[in-house]
Amino acid sequence: MTTTPLNDLATAAMHYASSYGWAVFPVHSINEGCCSCGQELCSSPGKHPMTGNGLNDATKDQQVIKGWWSQWPQANVGVRTGQVSGIMAVDLDVKDDFSSENGITNWYDLEDTHGRTDTMTAITGGGGQHWIYQLPSDVVVRNDAGTKLAKGIDIRGDGGYIIVAPSVHASGSPYEWEDGLGTKPTLAPEWLIKKVASQQAPQPVIPPSTAGFDPWVVEALQGVGESYRNQTAARLVGYFHKQGHPEDIIYAILTSFADACTPPMDVRELRRTVASVCRYERQITDHHIVDPPDFQEVAGQLVYTWVKHGVTIKLDELIRDRDGIHCELEIEAVMPGRQTLDHGPVRFNLSSTTTRNSLVKYLGGHMPELAWPSMMDTVCRLAIAHFKVGPSLLNLAHYEGFPPNWLLWPLILEDEINILFGDGGNGKSLIAMAAAVSLQTQNSLLSGMVPNGNTKTMYLDWEASPNAHASRLKKLMHPAPMIDMAYLRCSAPLHEIVRQVKRHLNESGCNMVIIDSIAAACGGEPERADIALRLCNAVRSLDTTALLIGHQTKGNDDTGKPFGSVFWTNEARSTMEIKRQQDAGQDTMNLGLYHRKINDGRLEKPLGISVSFGDDTIKFNSQSIVDVPELASRLPAKEVVRQFLMDNGPSSVEEIVAATDRRVNTIHKVFSDNRDMFVVATDSNGNQEPGPTLYDVSERG
Repeated sequence: MTTTPLNDLATAAMHYASSYGWAVFPVHSINEGCCSCGQELCSSPGKHPMTGNGLNDATKDQQVIKGWWSQWPQANVGVRTGQVSGIMAVDLDVKDDFSSENGITNWYDLEDTHGRTDTMTAITGGGGQHWIYQLPSDVVVRNDAGTKLAKGIDIRGDGGYIIVAPSVHASGSPYEWEDGLGTKPTLAPEWLIKKVASQQAPQPVIPPSTAGFDPWVVEALQGVGESYRNQTAARLVGYFHKQGHPEDIIYAILTSFADACTPPMDVRELRRTVASVCRYERQITDHHIVDPPDFQEVAGQLVYTWVKHGVTIKLDELIRDRDGIHCELEIEAVMPGRQTLDHGPVRFNLSSTTTRNSLVKYLGGHMPELAWPSMMDTVCRLAIAHFKVGPSLLNLAHYEGFPPNWLLWPLILEDEINILFGDGGNGKSLIAMAAAVSLQTQNSLLSGMVPNGNTKTMYLDWEASPNAHASRLKKLMHPAPMIDMAYLRCSAPLHEIVRQVKRHLNESGCNMVIIDSIAAACGGEPERADIALRLCNAVRSLDTTALLIGHQTKGNDDTGKPFGSVFWTNEARSTMEIKRQQDAGQDTMNLGLYHRKINDGRLEKPLGISVSFGDDTIKFNSQSIVDVPELASRLPAKEVVRQFLMDNGPSSVEEIVAATDRRVNTIHKVFSDNRDMFVVATDSNGNQEPGPTLYDVSERG
């Protein structure tokens, strides 16, 4: 039997995994100047993943890596950054020497200020640089697009990746290591960590020896699969709480468990689990429970399990009625050699001893060996306590929160309500779907929007059909393989189906929802404050990132707000307005996206996107808004003037007026009010040219 020898790309990929401990995955390559994905106008040629789950497929497994490059021998090599590989990358973009966005120049300025720390450095095929640093184990660094350090300097950390040698850039030039492959990354300097770290993650405090732990605990701490992740985390929290560890120590212990799971457990979900189970353990103590079950709260459902007895009792839809606290109850009992007992779902009054005794009698008739009276008494007491106490009270002085983070700049803030709104037919649903694909594949379909963190989306649809969205998804992915995307066709208002949606989110592993659209999902008149607040509260109860699609009408399309109550804008943390320009009979439309509101941070500059529709594809490219009069009319005058001067160089007021369709007085006022942005153009000796006064942007000077 003969085997095909490995080429340089395959050998390098396996070496990165075995010698450096980096998680790698195959990335599309360049073939005769074009991306191997086959798209003529690919927005990320030679840089986007080949596998369906993108960087989430990254691995250190030699056999998997070998198989990939046997299938795609010319694939470029991607390395997932962040704690999974123990590295972060400082990505320096290269511009002309006088640009304020020259990342290399700005990086050297930072080093002049803070001191130089040499490390493993790559020269990208496009002339930029990657400075690779080792990450401290207690630091979390997320992707950033030029906001934390300086313009032209991006950060690649958790949720990001880089292309490495000997991959080939779209320019045809190879990626190369400056000092060869023998060097190793240097520990990131303290000043850099302070500027880019999202948080200081708790240092795992698992004792060096687990000899005193129960065998199942030792095994569980090695990590589990997605299906068992939450259940195992809950058991571990209960175990360590009984050992006397406080809540913050338990969280610290289990961070290593979360990282070891496949895929890793989100630290926010871990925190919720720790808080929920620790609150439960306190209830056990307060109520003097002798034989407590394991406890897990899943999408609002309370699950009590006696592992040693094979009994699981689930309570859902708890509600107070005039005669007590009612719920929907399910019971499963599994005993060796006996037929499984399944009871429910049935409505059950937790507060009624008569109802409880009747159920105990029924259960005892089927499995008399089990202590049904004590188990049902325990469940009823604990569930009532859980219902009455409600969510845990937080002390903000000791709360370790997460700073605001763009999942997809500047459209989607993580863990927040975001609204994309505009007239009907303006491409809102298309942009939302493309955003979801970008986040799941880590390939930026939308020009200028940088995905930050691998995110799976559930699409909640009140307007179209699964056929329409499946067709759109297929065109967005073409010719790459399709990705899984959860979709739910809805007819009832969100607040009526929120429990089902929570359960779907938990079972599918999705951590973002798209709600299409506000008017259909709210179940009432969107102009009413109570209706708007009801939907926003339902969205907030999902405890996940949300992108809501809103409409405008002809009467409110100049307000910069979605149609309806002012509370749509007030409750959202970020809103984006979308406008469209398309000539009749054309397969291309131009979109302008205008950032209208943000609570914490700055309003971002408008983005222009050109969308081309083919028989099998939908493609996106950057588009200057200034070049499209219908879109430019929505821009502030100073932005229009600035973009015109950047594109055309020093110009007179008359030339600017003729090109931008703005009034003479408006242009003069722009120059008068923005002296820091614009200057009078001069020659090399500082003298004005003869003739009309010419103006230019100050950043070019």
